[in-house]
Amino acid sequence: VRFAELGHVFRKAKPGEDTLVQGYHETEHLIIGMAGHAVSSSWNGDARTADWYDLAGVLASLGERFGLADLRVQSTDDRPDYLDMAGDVLAGSARLGRIGQVAPSVSDTYDAPAPFVYAELDWPLFTQLAASRPAYASIDRFPSVERDLALVIDARQPAGDLAHTARQASGLLQDVTVFDVYEGDPLPGGKKSVALRLTFGGAGRTLVDAQVDGQVKRVLKRLRREYDAELRG
Repeated sequence: VRFAELGHVFRKAKPGEDTLVQGYHETEHLIIGMAGHAVSSSWNGDARTADWYDLAGVLASLGERFGLADLRVQSTDDRPDYLDMAGDVLAGSARLGRIGQVAPSVSDTYDAPAPFVYAELDWPLFTQLAASRPAYASIDRFPSVERDLALVIDARQPAGDLAHTARQASGLLQDVTVFDVYEGDPLPGGKKSVALRLTFGGAGRTLVDAQVDGQVKRVLKRLRREYDAELRG
C-alpha cells in the first residue's frame, strides 16, 4: 500500500491570530503512507518490506523535485506511545512536518500490515520554500510500442549504464527496463546477457514498424560503440 492525500487540518489559533474560523487556524497538509512490500520479488532478489528509510527516500525525492535539496529527516526520541519511531522533516532551519512508524500494537488494532510508516507535511510552507515546480505532460493518446533486446556484454559492466545510454540514444524512447540478467552456458566466460525492454512513444502519432526499427538500430549502434554490446543469438 502506498498513498498520498492532501487535506485540511485545524488547530487552535494563537491569541490575536486572525483566522477564517474563529478560534481555529486552518491549513493544508500532505500525508504519505506506506506499508507492505517496498520491492516485489524479482530475478535479482526477494521481496522486501517497506520501512522508515523507504519513506525517507520518497521525501528526499519530493524535495529534490521541488528544488529543496536540503530536505532531510531527523529522528527524535520524543514520540507518542502509538509510534515506534518518530522524526522531524526539515529543510534548512524550517520544520516542514513529521515522520513516524506506527507501533505494531496499533497496526494490529486496525488489522493493518506492519510496519506502517507515514509522513505529514505542512504543504503551504513546503511550497513557499520550494525553488521550483514540476512540469506535467498530458498522457499520450497514441499507443506506445515495446521492443525487447538481449545483449551480450562484459560481465563486469553494470546493466544500469546500458539503460541510461539507451535513453540518450533515442528521442522517442520513453522508458528502458532491465528485466533479465544471465551468466553461464552457452555464454563465453567473462560475458553476461542483459535483456532490455524498450518503450517507444511520444511522437504525437502512431508509430509504424519502420520508425521503431530505425530507433532500435540507433540504440544498438550506441550500445555497440560504448560497451561493445552484441545481440544475443
